[in-house]
Amino acid sequence: MNDILFDSLNDLDPRYPVPQVYDFLASPENRDILEYVYRDPFGCHVFPGDIKDYPLETYFQDMAHDIAQAKQIHLWVSIPTCRYRCHFCQFPTIILNPQSAPSQAVFRQLVDYNIKEATLWLDKVPTLAGAEVGEFNIFGGTPSLLPAAELQRLMAFYRQHFNLSAATLRFEGEPATLTRPYLEMLKTLGFSKISFGVQSFNDDIIAACGRRHTAETCEQTIANAREVGFDWISIDLIYGLPGQSVDDVKYDMEKCRELAISHVVCTKLHLAEFMQRRTGVSGQRQSLWQKKGANSQAFPGLGKQYQMRELIERYLAADYREHPTMYFHRNTQPAEKWKGLITDLDKQYPEVAIGLGGSSKCSLAEAINITDYRRYKAALDEGQLPIDSCHGFSPLQREVNAFKMALSTLRPVCNYEFRKRFDGRSFFSNPFICRALKTLAPKTLFTVHDDVVTLTPNGVTLVEALINTQFSSGDIRKSPVTSTDVSTPVFSLYYIAIDTEAGVTNAQFEAFVREKGCKIPCYPGWRWTLLRGLRGERTGQFMMLYEIESAECRDRYQRADGNLTPLARQFWRDRPQAQEILREWQRLGTFSALPTIYTDYRLLAENKKSTVTDGPRYRERPGEEPEARVIGIHNLALRPDVEAQAFETFIAENHHRIEDYPDWKFRLLKGERGNRLDQYVVMMEIASLAALDQFYPQPDIATDEAAIFARAHRDTKQMYEEWKQLASFSGSPQIYTDYLAVAESQPAEDNRESEP
Repeated sequence: MNDILFDSLNDLDPRYPVPQVYDFLASPENRDILEYVYRDPFGCHVFPGDIKDYPLETYFQDMAHDIAQAKQIHLWVSIPTCRYRCHFCQFPTIILNPQSAPSQAVFRQLVDYNIKEATLWLDKVPTLAGAEVGEFNIFGGTPSLLPAAELQRLMAFYRQHFNLSAATLRFEGEPATLTRPYLEMLKTLGFSKISFGVQSFNDDIIAACGRRHTAETCEQTIANAREVGFDWISIDLIYGLPGQSVDDVKYDMEKCRELAISHVVCTKLHLAEFMQRRTGVSGQRQSLWQKKGANSQAFPGLGKQYQMRELIERYLAADYREHPTMYFHRNTQPAEKWKGLITDLDKQYPEVAIGLGGSSKCSLAEAINITDYRRYKAALDEGQLPIDSCHGFSPLQREVNAFKMALSTLRPVCNYEFRKRFDGRSFFSNPFICRALKTLAPKTLFTVHDDVVTLTPNGVTLVEALINTQFSSGDIRKSPVTSTDVSTPVFSLYYIAIDTEAGVTNAQFEAFVREKGCKIPCYPGWRWTLLRGLRGERTGQFMMLYEIESAECRDRYQRADGNLTPLARQFWRDRPQAQEILREWQRLGTFSALPTIYTDYRLLAENKKSTVTDGPRYRERPGEEPEARVIGIHNLALRPDVEAQAFETFIAENHHRIEDYPDWKFRLLKGERGNRLDQYVVMMEIASLAALDQFYPQPDIATDEAAIFARAHRDTKQMYEEWKQLASFSGSPQIYTDYLAVAESQPAEDNRESEP
């Protein structure tokens, strides 16, 4: 296999520079990426769900919710008719002679079924009718085969039943059928953007693709479109075609500059099956080239393909920008709007597709339509939407997909925008994003500066491979977090003892901490809460809980042995007033520093669906009772002969099944530093003492409400029973303490000055 891979990589045109990405792909440590690009799977816009067989009714509810929240959506229609089948095409198509009488009936039927499907969508998702459509696309197939009367009927329906008031209208066709009269009709209907496949400006290559037009036809279509009034014209080009040379791609780029095309899509030829990747318009069958076998064709090797890619970048660099990957737009024109609506981190709005093989998605799930036309019609005849499969997104997968989509735009990925999307969570807090970034950091495929991830030139070239090898959904569901995840949140527990021999009481100590001790500052990215044992093993004893944004953030200020780093020592030298308060604290009791018994725990899993929001665990308000959360610390132990990997894998695959009581939040932690290395605890955060008593007023006594909740969430109860086969479970009779928050650190305005 290695010889085949490197033979392909070394297939270079000596008249052109060796591609910059060559050394990276030739390195043995990057073999997984080399194998990926050699296997050639399609997938630059692959963001699949990880929960199979997602309930359709739930999917429609999710869609309705997301559409109601979104500023705009992307709405598109698939018209699958074609005059012929291109040799590289895997899309679901209906091949017909557009001039024949039977074809006219097919066109009418297609529009009828499309309208029927759209009507069912409006019935299932009521918010869809009023949603502002940002861009409306008609994709193919070859939509320009539709007779004018049928296209007008289709557009009349969508204008009447959907909110296209702010939408740009974009139409995809084929050069030989986008005649001047047809273009004029499109303009009359309100379309301002057109797109069509050129594939190459070399007639021999066009013919080898099985396409029935010439380069001259393409140029004439561009000229006609401009004369009619279209200044937004997008063409598709493919590199890596059989018999194609680097010179051929150079000629294509020269024609693009000569013709001043506003938008150019430069796609690497892909032959792997679309349905393996759940992408775009779903694949239905192998292409002709796949049936013949790729190895029997004179395809350029990887070396030449990357020479082609880098030549495209060089030729278009002065006048074009790439956003997202493969999509180039002139500096004087905006980027592809529909792509931005679904991939830009500050958008990523819902997408609804109507038609054979269409794919729709929202933030919580995605679905793909049936690709067989007979089955498609049968579903609609039965009054059912023709959805073939539906996958949901687990909470972590949502974050991963959002990050992947943002990477695909080639724009810097900003943690500030990510936090706005995910309730304050950093992308460094997602163990799988973090692991990918940590793995890729030494490979210089991106830079991280001021919480912004920016792809390097090699990262831009390989972004599709990175997205589909480093962030795989299989990892999400099967792989537990490892100790190398430096940006996973850390929860650090320190046992605090007061000086009872000197007569210090709990009340005195708590009063001091609330009045003065809370002013002791935290390092940037840290916060602490003082807890007092409420019931269980350590009733009446104190503990300090530190929540640290990431292991990386912890390591800036604390060494692996628990001692302070130089940066931490400088932090305290810069704050003499804080040191004075700290000395006063230490006259009353111990502080969270060596030799105090402590453990740093990393987060293995948490319930992202909990109703407990991030916020202060203790807060005083004048004239009101203090808000005080309860923190339950429940120590766990593995059953004999159960390996840690097995337990952690079980948790990674099943924690999404957990449903907590209202105002409760589950976290599973594992000790990685200090006194309880490799030991597990469940940390249960409860919004208030009242929320605890509502379900467990005493350690061994559950209320009727707890029993009702358990009956309503049988899968959670079943998951807990499966858990108990591997390890002990939280609660009595296990070792545990429920702590009540009694004080919390105050945000310090000067903390930021010590950040590196």
